[in-house]
Formats: sequence, structure tokens, C-alpha cells
Amino acid sequence: KNKNRFRLKTLKRFFYGSLMESELKFWLKRLEQTPNDDKVLTALAFYYLENPDGDKDIEYFEKAYIAKPCIETIHNYASWLSWEYGEHKQAIASQHQALALKPNSYYPYFAIAQFHLSVVIPLKQPFNQKTLKILAENYQQACEKFVDTPADFQSYNRLWFIEMLNNYTVTIALMGAYSKAENLFFKLYRLLDLPFEERLKPQVIETHYKILLNHVRFFILQHNKNQAINWLKKAQKSSEACPLEIGELYAQLDDYQTAYQLMKPQNFEHIHESWENIRYAIYQVDKSQWQKMLTSEISELQECITNWQYALDNPHVKHEFRRSTPTDLKSYIETTLIETSDLQALLDSKTLEKPNSDISQQFHYFYQCNLFSYRKNLLNDDNEWLNNIQ
Repeated sequence: KNKNRFRLKTLKRFFYGSLMESELKFWLKRLEQTPNDDKVLTALAFYYLENPDGDKDIEYFEKAYIAKPCIETIHNYASWLSWEYGEHKQAIASQHQALALKPNSYYPYFAIAQFHLSVVIPLKQPFNQKTLKILAENYQQACEKFVDTPADFQSYNRLWFIEMLNNYTVTIALMGAYSKAENLFFKLYRLLDLPFEERLKPQVIETHYKILLNHVRFFILQHNKNQAINWLKKAQKSSEACPLEIGELYAQLDDYQTAYQLMKPQNFEHIHESWENIRYAIYQVDKSQWQKMLTSEISELQECITNWQYALDNPHVKHEFRRSTPTDLKSYIETTLIETSDLQALLDSKTLEKPNSDISQQFHYFYQCNLFSYRKNLLNDDNEWLNNIQ
């Protein structure tokens, strides 16, 4: 039986490997015949997207863009540059060329909002009004343009629309348009209540849960504690509910006892420092448990330092850090010593200040990477849902 399974896997690898090789040969031959055909260059970019070989994916997207700088080629190049290579600012600069051509599709508008989001989120700072205006305008355009796509496309990708509408709703909420945002939250729930294909149901449940949490944050933003708790209780009933996420929000609403009780079945010793409000709730409810948690973390960090130092002192002995360079190991030790010292100082002080959490930075945004003429979403900028690109 096992031999048969092995043979089947081998045959599958051989079969699909042969198909991929055949596909590559086909497109390379077409490229010889028409070296500046943007569709052929795009097809090769998609091939290398699925079968990575260095940077050939982005190289062919760029070649397609250079061969024919149109909405579709510019968008594909910019989107993959941001999504896969993290070059968000360069992607923004390129995408402005696509937007100047006034796209009919929603893809470019959603994408540039996402590029801007990818620039500001890592800064961990409140969004300024200029950024919020850019996000709102482009998410709104994307939602409006989605309605122009074929009915079958809309039905197949309704969850994408819900995710875009969530992003728009969150953005205008951060701009202070509370009444409009509240109406849109209920529109999102109505859309989520519509029938979905069986294959999408787990994702629908997850999306619904994330939107519920955003609704909770929406009320915390307005300092409406009662409504925030009401919606938090609804989120808590979801099969996707995460005790850490729920507990963090209860703690931000100063309900430390509930947050603590949610954590009680968990291992207190493995609550990452990023869950700062939960840690503060533990401190408020049970200081001895908080001290035990810190002591355990210090012990674990000291063990890491000991192991790294051993690896550094014994370069010829096999150990789990053998792929780390001496410079890496020294850096780990130095950083962890500082972290250990900070935790020890906190433990010695026996006090913990209340976190200064900014709820505006905690809203969930959905990300997508939509490429023109790619597989099942063979959409072009004229909003035609194509069957193939040959």
C-alpha cells in the first residue's frame, strides 16, 4: 500500500512537472516569435510566480510593463512589487501611472490603498488625515467599480467586496464619520448573511468575526463602553473567537476580571508582551500570578542566552544554532540581555503602568493581491471576465 502511494506521488510529480515544463516551453517559444508581446511576458511572469526561479516573476512583469505600459501591465507590476517584494513606495509611484489612465476596474484603486496601508501600518503611528483621505477615496472607488464587474464575477467574489467595504468602513470611522460607518457595519452583516458556497463558509465565519471585532473597536473609539461590551459578547460566541483577542479588548474596556478569567485556562507563562492589556489585567487581578509570569519569562530568556553563548564558544560542536553566524549569536545575546534586565527591573519594582493603547491602530484591514488576467480571475480593465489569455 505504501509503495503504491509512493508510486502515485512520483507519477503526480512527474506528470505535473512535465506539464509545467511544457507550459514554459510553449510561452518561451511564443516569446521568440513576439518578443514584445505584453500578454506573453505576463504569462511568463505568472508561470514564475507559481514556479519561483530567482526574481524572474517580477522581471517578466516589468518587461510586460515596459513593452506596453497600460493599466493592466502597470497594475500587475506594481501589485507584485508590493505584495511579494515589499517595495510599497515604488509600487505607489508606478500605480499612479495606472490611475492616470482612469481604470474601469476596481483592482488599481484597491491596490493603491493597500500600498499606502503597507507603508503606514509598520510605523505603528496614528494615521494622519492625508493618509486616511487617500485610503477612503480609493476604497470607495474600488467598491463602486466592483459593481461594474460581470454579475457572475460579483457572485463568485462577493467576499472580496465585503473585505473592501470593511476597509472603507474602518477608514471613514477613523475620520470621524461615525453615523455613516455604523450604517455600513450593518450592511456588512446583511451581506455576510447571504448564502455562500460551501467552500467559502470557514472564511465567511472568520471574516464575520474580524468585522465584529472591528465593530467593538469602533465603539471603543467613541468611548461607548456599553455598546462595545454588547458587540464583544457577540464576537465571543463565534467559533473563531480567540481568548487573547477577546481578552485584550475586555482589558481595554477596564474589565480586568473578565480578561483574566478568559486567560485562566491558558498558560499564563506564554502570553507575549505584545498582549500588553491582558498582561495588565493579570497584574490588576492577581499580582502573584503576574510576578510568576515574569519570573518564568526571565528564566526562559536566561536559558536562551546560555545556549547561544555555548554555541558561540563551541563552533565545532553540532547544535541547533549552527546556521547562525557568530555575529548573529552575539546580537541575540546582547538584545536578550537588555530584555532580561528590563523584565527584572519591572519585577523588582512590583508595579506596572497601565498601557497607553491607541485603539485607532488596532482595526483589522483585509489585504488582497488581485492581478489582471490571472487564472480564475481572468478580469481585464474593461471588466470582461475572460476565459483565457492566449
